[in-house]
Amino acid sequence: MSNTSIKEIFQNFVQANTVELTTQSFNLLVTALNFPKDYPAFRDAVLPHVNFRMKTLFTNLDNKFNCYAELRKHSEKSENKNVLVSGGGPCGLRAAVDAKLSGLDVTLVELRDDFTRHNIIKTWKATIDDLVGFGLTTFVPGIQLHGHLHLGTREIQTCLLKSALIFGVKIFFNRGVCGIIDPSVTMNTENNSSKSWKVWTLPAAEAKIYLKRPTAAPEVSLTTGASDTSNLTKYSKCDFIEYNSVDDTIILKDLDKVNALPNTVEIIEFNTLLIAEGESSVLIRRLGFDRCITKFNEAIGLVVNLDFTQEAMKPSAPERKIPEIVLTRAAAQWRDTPLGKIADIGIEFENIEYMRGSTHFIAASTKLKNLHTFQIVKDIKPKVKESLNINNLDLEKLRKLGLQIALELGLPKNITLSEKNGVQIFDFSAKGQCADTLKFFKSMNENLNEALILPIGDSFQNPFWPQGLGINRGFHSSLDGVWSAYQYATDISKDIVENERKFSYQMCNWGSNSLDASLKNWTCDPISRYSVISISRAIYLREKIDGKPSTIPQRIIEFVGVENF
Repeated sequence: MSNTSIKEIFQNFVQANTVELTTQSFNLLVTALNFPKDYPAFRDAVLPHVNFRMKTLFTNLDNKFNCYAELRKHSEKSENKNVLVSGGGPCGLRAAVDAKLSGLDVTLVELRDDFTRHNIIKTWKATIDDLVGFGLTTFVPGIQLHGHLHLGTREIQTCLLKSALIFGVKIFFNRGVCGIIDPSVTMNTENNSSKSWKVWTLPAAEAKIYLKRPTAAPEVSLTTGASDTSNLTKYSKCDFIEYNSVDDTIILKDLDKVNALPNTVEIIEFNTLLIAEGESSVLIRRLGFDRCITKFNEAIGLVVNLDFTQEAMKPSAPERKIPEIVLTRAAAQWRDTPLGKIADIGIEFENIEYMRGSTHFIAASTKLKNLHTFQIVKDIKPKVKESLNINNLDLEKLRKLGLQIALELGLPKNITLSEKNGVQIFDFSAKGQCADTLKFFKSMNENLNEALILPIGDSFQNPFWPQGLGINRGFHSSLDGVWSAYQYATDISKDIVENERKFSYQMCNWGSNSLDASLKNWTCDPISRYSVISISRAIYLREKIDGKPSTIPQRIIEFVGVENF
């Protein structure tokens, strides 16, 4: 194939903005390059055919690759390094990329076949800088970063998908993980005769039915959170426990049951399973992960995504110069803002935020009674979940409200809602997190290795919307999960793996103060990211005052220095 052809294919890959176009162009590219075996071979095959700007991309990717060189030396000969990531959101993709960089064999399975979420996420500067190192400004043409501490979900996913493919992650879209197969089950099918743990997957349509995943109206995405506490165990005024036991059917231990699976099933081996399926994950519940729920006052979120008009195709268009704003009732003159104008029509929002990414993005918070006044919510039910049931919503009025908010914010009159996720309404009256940071599962055959299973991202800990921690903390919980997978793959004892995971969780929960600003080259090792010295000292003093034994891992003590405690 000619030099020009390879250059064009690579350019198509860089500019692709859908999952289908990205994977198609990448497959064409690796075929044209005669299937390079790893990232260095891929890079060396592409570099002669690209311009200076693309060579800068590989300089950035090289830096990420080289940061993990020492970790790869230790994982190179490991026999337990198959990592399966279930979920291709930002956290799942980030975990997959860094697991691969650390020398593990990584497969990612994602239920959807495209990136449909337009939502814009507040990001710390360190998060943006880190993503730039993965090619963000190259893989997302036209992205504007100057002065904005926010990124679109799709932009993050697009960047990390392309990085994952280049680094060698195996990815299956339009499939869902439905269950696990015990390694003691002897399978004689091709490629599945080993004594490894396995997941079984189904095509998305079948997986959704098997997992009983709800579907929403085309333009409305509903998430009702964990505010329905009627079936939970209460242990304080605002705190509840969602107890989950291991479902007898989640781990298949009988060959007959495995053979009875549909012929559309695909089986994938793993030693560590990272679950990044979001807070509604069926898998974490069926695997017995209890969840701690904290209940707040009622809070309903409304998100609106609107497409740019034809006139806005030019970067200098007035539509692209509308000020990005945050409006709140706490401001003295709020009635003179669009927040006050919207209140005049009968809808009272507590705050409204407007940002731009691949769409015009508006986020607002309100109460059910306000939506009921506008007859978006037809009847207020005893439970928020029931009030936000699709049959209790007037979707047309909801869409009209989204457009009216847009007009009050100064967007053009001919603006239209995005085809996918034009309007989203959700409940953030509660937040939850898994009580356990990880679980080890034993095989029926005690001579076989245990499986390590960890929830990461929102599956592990839901962000509380007003705090703006979402993707920032989610990335670090994902990297902490990868560190556990890496330790387990390199024969670190289970006790140490669990102790370090619990400690990294404590560090992660220090929010933006958890990171050491002087550390620029993040890896999955928590020491490369967190303010380990100051945080570990604080935790040590707190435990000492409370009369509790120290939980600080030995590796951390040695890094900080015993004399510094």
